[in-house]
Amino acid sequence: MLKNIAREQYTEAIRMAWPAVLESVFVSLAGIIDTLMVSSMGTYAVAATGLILQPKYLSLSFFFAINVAVSALVARRLGQNNRRNANQVLVTSVAVVILLCIALTVITVIFADPLIALCGSNADTHEGAVIYFRVIQIGMMFNVLSLVINAAQRGAGNTKIAMVTNVTSSIVNIIFNYLLIGGNFGFPKWGLFGAAFATVLGTVFACGMSIQS
Repeated sequence: MLKNIAREQYTEAIRMAWPAVLESVFVSLAGIIDTLMVSSMGTYAVAATGLILQPKYLSLSFFFAINVAVSALVARRLGQNNRRNANQVLVTSVAVVILLCIALTVITVIFADPLIALCGSNADTHEGAVIYFRVIQIGMMFNVLSLVINAAQRGAGNTKIAMVTNVTSSIVNIIFNYLLIGGNFGFPKWGLFGAAFATVLGTVFACGMSIQS
């Protein structure tokens, strides 16, 4: 009997873990491809996109913390067979995330110039990094909404939706990188702005899929 219980637990752990593993592998691979596509504009472009990582992830750190709490609370409420309270956790979290995101977006967009300067930009990379950062931050709302919904889904035991949304986001990002960085197939040649816009479009698709889930 104990062996059967252990086998069931092992099977359940594998069922929940494999989407997260595939998601991590694919997103990492997509990140490499994204960097290679940006590098087609020159080393300054790669440096510019690298400069924004610290302020970007500093902004997202607040939401990562919220997501951990959301997953735990949803799992606890569902474990108590209290689906209504689990839904309320998500609704409240979405409201908090929206308000916090609006505040952070306004602050980071307004102060993008000094923030990027603090990150060590120089004359070759500063302007491009500021443009890239502002576009990413303006589209942050779609990203954080997708993150909090996916966190609730993980708490409910559904790890596949996070995999599907993140893989889709990465694919959309790569496609629009190709179209907008170099202006292929009649699309505008937007360079770094195009790379940032492609990233935001990816998060828009991911957000839509998360909401529908």
